[in-house]
Amino acid sequence: MKIAIDITYSPSGGSLTQIEKMVEKFNQIDELEIIIYSKLSNLSIIGRIIWGQFFLPLYLIREKVDVLFCPGNFGPLFCSVKTIIWIGTIGPFFEEFIRNFLWVSKGQNRIKLYINKLFMILSSLRANAVIFESQFTKELFINKYNIRENKTYVINIGFDEYFAENKKMRSNIFDSKLQN
Repeated sequence: MKIAIDITYSPSGGSLTQIEKMVEKFNQIDELEIIIYSKLSNLSIIGRIIWGQFFLPLYLIREKVDVLFCPGNFGPLFCSVKTIIWIGTIGPFFEEFIRNFLWVSKGQNRIKLYINKLFMILSSLRANAVIFESQFTKELFINKYNIRENKTYVINIGFDEYFAENKKMRSNIFDSKLQN
């Protein structure tokens, strides 16, 4: 099976770590081939949309990809392969988010945010599966944008064995202090 991952949105921070961990796990599966499409020069949101809507689907056909994974909130609206969208932010859906961030206050950035929101909704409607980072986000898309529930999944991120062990250790320390 061939999986393509579209990371043309230049993930950073926790998002990049999550994708690195996924690719690490995918690489452990022998019958899985991974193709990664990464950032092409300095694509703006508009450039990324043009590339993702027109060129990416052609590359997927040429490379005979079975599944496209789009962790950057949206993917192609018309695609010949199964598509999984990962919604990692709901900022564009809340006016408070838009008002509180200075970089968004400029008109041009506000327009980009609304375009991003539109493509998130449309991609979610067209995708074969949609992954959300919280139940709240999943319910927002199901109730407000009519995304079919049977194709939605929640993956609560942020859990790592390292932190689980440290939490257990901290818990034991607190328990022993409380008993004294």
